[in-house]
Amino acid sequence: MRVKNLIMVLWVLTSPNLGNAQVWRGVGGGCDSVHGVKNLFNHNDLLYVAGDFNSVNGTPISALGFAIWDSSNWVNTNITFNNTGYPTCFTSFNNDVYMGGNFGKINGNTYCKDVAKFDGTNWLPLGSGVTNGFGVYTMTEYANDIYVGGQFTIVDSTISARRIARWDGSQWHAMGTGFTGGLTVVHAMTVYNGELYVGGEFTSIDGISVSNVCRWNGVSWDSLGLGLNGTVRAFVVDTINNLLYVGGEFTASGNKNLTSCIASWDGNNWSEIGTAPYLFPHALEMYNGKLFAAGGSYGLVNSLGDTIKEIAWFDGVNWQPACTEIDMASVETLKSYKNELYAGGYFQHINDSIVYGIARLNFPNVKVDEIESQNSDIKVFPNPAKEELLVSIEKNPLSLKSWTLINAEGKTLLKGKVSKSFKVNISEIKPGNYFLLFMFDNKVIKSKPIIISK
Repeated sequence: MRVKNLIMVLWVLTSPNLGNAQVWRGVGGGCDSVHGVKNLFNHNDLLYVAGDFNSVNGTPISALGFAIWDSSNWVNTNITFNNTGYPTCFTSFNNDVYMGGNFGKINGNTYCKDVAKFDGTNWLPLGSGVTNGFGVYTMTEYANDIYVGGQFTIVDSTISARRIARWDGSQWHAMGTGFTGGLTVVHAMTVYNGELYVGGEFTSIDGISVSNVCRWNGVSWDSLGLGLNGTVRAFVVDTINNLLYVGGEFTASGNKNLTSCIASWDGNNWSEIGTAPYLFPHALEMYNGKLFAAGGSYGLVNSLGDTIKEIAWFDGVNWQPACTEIDMASVETLKSYKNELYAGGYFQHINDSIVYGIARLNFPNVKVDEIESQNSDIKVFPNPAKEELLVSIEKNPLSLKSWTLINAEGKTLLKGKVSKSFKVNISEIKPGNYFLLFMFDNKVIKSKPIIISK
């Protein structure tokens, strides 16, 4: 008998005791209880943390809002800022880390106005930095240059650069006339299909009409169709499906509704990702093949009757809650790091965990020993179901022993023994998306996604 290993994107642990999956938990004691985390960045197996916090794990830090986490402990950074500013974003290039924000001197006398580079030993300035505004909000590497965006108008003391600029490794460059219109701010940048994508609140750049989102191919700017009718806050690239997901405070592109405030762009067209509730996300992230969104929504109810509190994930049809409770504060950033999803923001607890500004979620993949279709035939119907599932197993060469019904957080709700045909009573299970797992020797042999509706 030939058996193949298939990594399935399911929300459970590889442990035989699936019901003991630990969900949200703290990160080394978290940050201080008043301030929070604005950005997370994964570099060389370390998680860089930016915000306006002044302590981690109950210990004051020398650099306001800057810390590094190694998945087990907070790392001593030996860095100090000499004003009251703090970092807000990171990127990397040639193994150097670049940091942006609204800070001044670093480590005594290095003047790094709102942007700096760490070469592994020292923090170095990028010319005279960024001035005349509220600092750098986002940055990324594109075509061997560092692009920065935010709410500034001057770089290197004299160069007019309205909300966006380029650093080539030795000097600054303006991007034409820069952005104009609206509040005029750049919130997000990423690289997709070989082009630089920029989002925020603006109506034109370098004389070209754009609506809150645009792209740069290294030579010229271009709009994304009719653009979006509200502020763009976040991007994330889905490398599996080659899509760009965009989130923010928009509800349409031209006459096309995008009511969840999250849309996908395939290089030519916009598509809606789920429907209301209006999530208004500040952050997007791909984690274990699923799209997560955070920030801007609290207490909204999805089409299945589930309440979403700040963090949600998309099951392909509906937006599902990723936590059951969080204090009424904002989630500002999401980042996948070492098989866990990290969330940062201004909050003190998620579910039953006290987390202080940063928390992590463990929904690892389940290793499934998937039997070839010709050797196993398990049918589950109806699906969607309301009161009862009917299960029929026509072929069972490995003698399946048990079944388990789990929710999206990996919690076991029901379980029982397998027979050739049997029923699963789901009358007490609330509407939502679930997985029915079929087990042999504590291994998941088959999985069936189940939708329960009432």
